[in-house]
Amino acid sequence: MLKVVVFDGGWGGAIISSYLQRELQVLEVMRVIDWENAPYEDKSLTQVCQFSDACLQQYINKVDLIILGGYTVSAALGFLQNKYPQQKFIGVDVNYHRILKSTTYPERITVFMNKSLQKTDFCENLRRNLPQSVLTIPDCSGWEELANQGELSEEVLRAELETYFEVKRKIKQKSLLEEFKQEQPQEEKELIQSDVVLILNTNLWDNKEDFEEIFGYKVRVLDFRETLLRDTCEALRLLGVDGKRKK
Repeated sequence: MLKVVVFDGGWGGAIISSYLQRELQVLEVMRVIDWENAPYEDKSLTQVCQFSDACLQQYINKVDLIILGGYTVSAALGFLQNKYPQQKFIGVDVNYHRILKSTTYPERITVFMNKSLQKTDFCENLRRNLPQSVLTIPDCSGWEELANQGELSEEVLRAELETYFEVKRKIKQKSLLEEFKQEQPQEEKELIQSDVVLILNTNLWDNKEDFEEIFGYKVRVLDFRETLLRDTCEALRLLGVDGKRKK
């Protein structure tokens, strides 16, 4: 059986390892999470490379593939590939074709990503590949810790987002006081609109349905897990991801 290690500095690695184990049952998937140095979002690129290298030492050239299970830790991909050319590595990526696969060009894209990524070439690549889109990157401070603890619910996300973004209103029974307040004149605030939402924090993958509910059916919410599945199969030379042959 092929052996795969999924490494990350947080809950995203656990989400990815469970997903791949479900989809590719011909693999033995081992999760390696660096909880000691988590979260990685406040670490420099040098630190991410050092921590990743130290945690993966015992698996180098002993497993068929090492997957860097987060966009932050994937910044160490080039470093690890250069240092260990005999070991196969892949990281999470962005499928730009899928973003642009629409009858109209997405003018307004909301991107959920860690602050550390905003300081790297990753963010510049994002803007370079989507030159005609206006990118909005909300402040996700504290979300990773909540996700790691299983406390990042739809209610929490909605409370964080509905003040700034145009989102689908949740239908609920209003009290007389709420109806009275709604009837009072209020200062109009221009809310940010979205055509596409990109989830570039893998620890938010489990919240995809929450984002779909919050932003509504007219907004595409993408997390690129299928891209990771395809890249994993290509690295291991597994057929069947496109339905040509059973996995």
